[in-house]
Amino acid sequence: MPDDSRSRVEPNRADRGLDARPDRPALVGFIADSKSEEAIREGLHDLTSDELDLRRGGIRAAITAMQRQATPKMLIVDVSGEERPLSALGDLANAVELDVCVLVIGEIDHVDFYREVTRSMGASEYLAKPLTRDAVTRHFGGFLSGQVRLGQDVALGGRAVSVTGVRGGVGATTIAVNLAWNLGVAMHRHTVLLDPDIHLGAAAFLLNVQSGLGLRMALEVPERIDALLAERAAVPAGDRLHILASEEKPTVTANHAPGAAAALLDALRRRYNFIVADVPFAPVPVYQDLLDLVDQRVLVMSPTLAAIRDTVRLLTLPKGLRQEQRPVIV
Repeated sequence: MPDDSRSRVEPNRADRGLDARPDRPALVGFIADSKSEEAIREGLHDLTSDELDLRRGGIRAAITAMQRQATPKMLIVDVSGEERPLSALGDLANAVELDVCVLVIGEIDHVDFYREVTRSMGASEYLAKPLTRDAVTRHFGGFLSGQVRLGQDVALGGRAVSVTGVRGGVGATTIAVNLAWNLGVAMHRHTVLLDPDIHLGAAAFLLNVQSGLGLRMALEVPERIDALLAERAAVPAGDRLHILASEEKPTVTANHAPGAAAALLDALRRRYNFIVADVPFAPVPVYQDLLDLVDQRVLVMSPTLAAIRDTVRLLTLPKGLRQEQRPVIV
C-alpha cells in the first residue's frame, strides 16, 4: 500500500477546535544554531503569552521528540545540513498529528525549494537563513497569532484503509486490529481503528477496550462531527492507537444519516495519519460509502471455492475517487 502520508506535512487550521486539548504545547522549535534561535525568539516574543520552547537541534531531533511527546500546535524545524531535507520532512509527517502548523527554516535560498516545501510537502512557510527578527515576525508571526488561517482544501489528510472479509469468519477483524496495532504502536503513527458495525463489531473486544459512546451519534448526526468530537469519541487502545467503535443493543436501530461516512472520515483524516476501518460487506449505506471513500481496500478471503467466488464479485466494485490501486487480497 502506498503511504501518501509520508509525502506531505499537513498544514494547520486554527479553527478546527483542537486548541482545546490541554496536552498540546503552543509552540516547539528545533533550531540548529544560536543566531537563528535568537532571531526566532525575538521575532515571536511579543506575539504570545506562552513560553517559546526552542530547543537546539535539527529536523532529526524534531522527529525523535515528536515520536515520544504530544504534537504542538505549531512546530518550527531546521533542515540545515540535512542531505535529503524533503525526505526528512516526509518522515516528520509520520511522527506528528496532521493539523500541526509546520514552519521550516534552512540554508537553501531558492524558489523551487520553497515551492516544494510549502506546496508539495504542505509546510505552512519556509524561511532561508540568515534569519532576522523582522523577517520572522513578518512571515511566522501570523501563524502564531492566529491571523493566518489556511483553508481545509489545502490538506490531503490521513490515509484510510478498509479491511473487508469476503465472507464471515475469514479473519478480517483480526487483520484490521493487527494492522492498526502495527501502525500505531509499532510504527508510532497516529492511527485510529474504526469499527462501524455498532451491533456486532468485535474490534474493541479483541483489543480489550470498552467501546465509546460517540460513534452512533456521529453516524446519525454528521453535521455535529468535527475533529475534536471524533477524537473524544475514540478510546485509547495503545501508544498512538485509538479505536472508534460502539456496542449497541440489538433492539437499537441504526439510523445512519446520508453523508455520515464522508463527514466522519474527513474529521478523522485531520487528526490521524492512518484510519483502518473494519468494514463488513453488507447492503448498509454507511458500509458502502466507506468502501468508496477509503484510499485502499483490503479483501480478506479463505482458501475455499465460495470465498474465491465472492472475492471475484467484490473485485468488480467500482473504484472510489481516491483509490489509485487495486484492492489488496489477503
